[in-house]
Amino acid sequence: MKTLLRLPFILMIMIAIVFSCKKKEPAPDPYAFLVGTWQYANGAECVFDATTKTAKGTKVPTNNTLFKFVVGEDYWRNVKSTTTDQWEYEQIIRFSDGKTVEYRKSILRKKDDNTLFINTPGLADSELKRLK
Repeated sequence: MKTLLRLPFILMIMIAIVFSCKKKEPAPDPYAFLVGTWQYANGAECVFDATTKTAKGTKVPTNNTLFKFVVGEDYWRNVKSTTTDQWEYEQIIRFSDGKTVEYRKSILRKKDDNTLFINTPGLADSELKRLK
């Protein structure tokens, strides 16, 4: 009789051990897709770093005479994942006087494996292409 009473208890302990040993899948990195080099339609390029959550400019726009973009400045900063395929960030904006710089809250959205859609208030929507 005592053996019958112990059996459910032993089974519960064995089940608990099995489930506690089950490894959890690590959460996917929400910034992994952004890592790499991205090109704007105007020819400018930047490289995203998931550690700092910024993208540094590595190439200025093709026509940089008025705006004076600088290699090494943050093209994106404060990137935050909002969903699996969307991020909020601050986009650098340079004005035609070549001196005035501001950052605007913007949205990056994954369009496909090599394209990001950009929405920045006050600017036309555009896309970034991943460089290989």
